[in-house]
Amino acid sequence: MAKKSRGLQGQLSAFFLQFMILLFCIAAYVCIILIALASEWAQSASDRGQRLGPLLRVEVGTIITVVRVLQGLLSAASTVLLTQTLLHLKWSLLHRRGSKGIRYKTMLALSPTTLDWGSLRLMLSSKSRLSTKFWALLRLSLVALIWLSGMLLFFRTSVVTVYDTIESFEASAGVGPFNGSYVEPFLKSLTRTAPDHPFSILPYTYYGIVYNLISNPLFTTAVDPLHCSKSINNMDCQSYLLSGGLSMVTPFNPGSHRDTHPLVRIHSIPAIHIDFNSPRHPFTPPESDCTTIGSNTTFIAIKLCISPVPTSPSSLTATLIPCEGLSPTNSCVPLPSPYQTQNLTTTISFSTRTATMLTSRANLTILSVTNLTPLELAPFSPSDLTAYRTALSWLLDYQAAGIPAPSSIIESFWTSRNQLSSQTADGVLLQHLRSILVFPVWLFNGNNWGRGNETTRVDGGMRRGEVVRGFGKLRFDRGVLGGFVVLQGGVLVVMMAGWVWIVMGITASGRGKGMPNVSSFPLFDVGFKSRVVGEMDRGRVWEAGDGEVLGALEEVRVVADVIGEEEGKGGGRSPH
Repeated sequence: MAKKSRGLQGQLSAFFLQFMILLFCIAAYVCIILIALASEWAQSASDRGQRLGPLLRVEVGTIITVVRVLQGLLSAASTVLLTQTLLHLKWSLLHRRGSKGIRYKTMLALSPTTLDWGSLRLMLSSKSRLSTKFWALLRLSLVALIWLSGMLLFFRTSVVTVYDTIESFEASAGVGPFNGSYVEPFLKSLTRTAPDHPFSILPYTYYGIVYNLISNPLFTTAVDPLHCSKSINNMDCQSYLLSGGLSMVTPFNPGSHRDTHPLVRIHSIPAIHIDFNSPRHPFTPPESDCTTIGSNTTFIAIKLCISPVPTSPSSLTATLIPCEGLSPTNSCVPLPSPYQTQNLTTTISFSTRTATMLTSRANLTILSVTNLTPLELAPFSPSDLTAYRTALSWLLDYQAAGIPAPSSIIESFWTSRNQLSSQTADGVLLQHLRSILVFPVWLFNGNNWGRGNETTRVDGGMRRGEVVRGFGKLRFDRGVLGGFVVLQGGVLVVMMAGWVWIVMGITASGRGKGMPNVSSFPLFDVGFKSRVVGEMDRGRVWEAGDGEVLGALEEVRVVADVIGEEEGKGGGRSPH
């Protein structure tokens, strides 16, 4: 006895698993989008100096793992749901068409047992009708979109660092342009600290940092050159950003939360961008630009020339020539042969810009500088140039300071005469010279002790500082993420539309009769719940390939074996 057809509620309840898979796909799709957007939200909160929520503090390793798992499950679930959707669409079409059924080729286009190559043959075959080509194209397109969206998601991703702010403060920070008016008052103020001292006063606080000032991460950061091209053949092209680090921050950063938030970030600090390069043309400085430093009682002496660059008011050319002591008239005694031609020459250019500085609270070093603004030239006036030379003489003149010659700053140039002729070794001495040239700018600006009693600081304003902790985040490319949203979203929309169409077909049939129970065995369902209508040449079926199969099925249709109770009474099943 035939089993009585199920009612509407029974047929809809059979779709419960498919509906759950669809809901899971939607949930996974939304979660992936939210995780991707969370990196943008975390970056935005970090830029505003806000606290990051627990979800925004998830590290990059966890993000990659979660997104990969969700993406894999989404692709797998979408593939399963697509198969179920096309399978039920096939039976819904059979149910709707009643005794007319559908073409056998259409059934093949929708069947999960048809290979992708078979769907492609159905789509490209001239013997396939437009409806068959549509279903074959739809199936292939949806399969391709599922896999393409999964692969596309991780294209052009990058790792960024965001910062959780636990505390904010206001402080003066940064380094401003060289101010020559500070030099003379500052040197006089040092003299007043020991009026009976017979020598000039050079505090170790300044003396001790000169050797590696531009390479010291407490004060300076190497940046990309802007006015020259650095290469193996042009090591003279170097650029640095003198921001001063935490040593130039007043008041100093707060002392709380050191264990959990080990970094300090300060926004929009003024800084000096310094470009070094070799002169474009052979250069011999005029004697009026030069001064000798040393003594006629020792061999350690130098000739230092600071010359303005006529074409650039913010640039200077510095030439340092080691001497074999000074003559009685304080002129440079040339080094003996073969060292007579050895010297160091570099061009230095000063510009101002602002940056965001990230520093370590543990050792005060500068970790990074970001958000660099465009350069603005920092020209040297004639009075500034005179003061700049005065500052260098005060720093280097060991005899005026009562410092023994072997303990002087310039001693390294005299004792390293062999290195001056070696391209692999003179870089150390060149770095030393560059540090010396930067020292007056570091000391005599509106945000360091060289300003004396001057109360106006750099740019006259305070900067916002933050005590922060860094978190690595995976940033998804916006264009790629948009492609994933469109592709995967399109697949879900098509499948949801398919299920709406299926349910509407069932509810439109009155009591929902006639739709068979679709099992997990599609070959069984086709073999015993449908029948073939039409003529087919069975003569060479055994040897038929793709083309012969498509030709033989030209006029063949498939109908559901039972269409409602009325058609089910006494209905026979034709053999396949």
